[in-house]
Amino acid sequence: MKTLRGWIVVAAAFALASSCFAQDFSPLAATISKDIVASGRKSVAVVDFTNLNGQPTELGRYLAEEFSDALVSDAKSFDVIDRTHLEEILQEHKLESTGLISPSTIMQLGKISGVQTLVTGTITPFEDSVSLSVQVIDTQSARVFGAGTFSVPRTKTISQLLAESTRGASSDASNSDSSSSGAQNTDSGNAQAQPVHLAPVHFANGDFTINIMGCKVNGEKILCEGHIAD
Repeated sequence: MKTLRGWIVVAAAFALASSCFAQDFSPLAATISKDIVASGRKSVAVVDFTNLNGQPTELGRYLAEEFSDALVSDAKSFDVIDRTHLEEILQEHKLESTGLISPSTIMQLGKISGVQTLVTGTITPFEDSVSLSVQVIDTQSARVFGAGTFSVPRTKTISQLLAESTRGASSDASNSDSSSSGAQNTDSGNAQAQPVHLAPVHFANGDFTINIMGCKVNGEKILCEGHIAD
């Protein structure tokens, strides 16, 4: 039997790791979906969630992605706009990509993109959980017509993303030169890959087996250590 060992990046391992980290936002998505359906609006976009200072964070982006996916699953009479497409619109028109954007920006985004509803959110960390508070906003009037809260268990992954967000905020405050800051962040990302705590996983399909012993985050990749055997 031939065995391959080392750091491997495979789609199956990434999907498995992602599913382990995913949050069950279905209760909150159901609440927000009812508000949108009752309003009669046909399109919605979820912008990056922020901290209490109105700044987007890595944890905020992650939770916004997770909630957007949950809202897609619960959507019945409205469309959820792809977040990548929304980000392209924001960058093209030089608008703020934060959850706590101004009423004028909200209405401007509505006119440009045709999105009738925005979902914004703020995150507040506690010892054992992270509180997420979301608002549903009409882009024509910037009026809030729905809201909901959700308690996210503070897992090791959530704590790690929260720590990265805190470090990122400190770095932004102490580095006024953006190009220098970008170079430092890149060097740091290459030098220190963050560990991800994942229980050993065994996967087999009859032709080969994959044994994942541990994972770490390196930039936008998740690298998993284990072996493949036929």
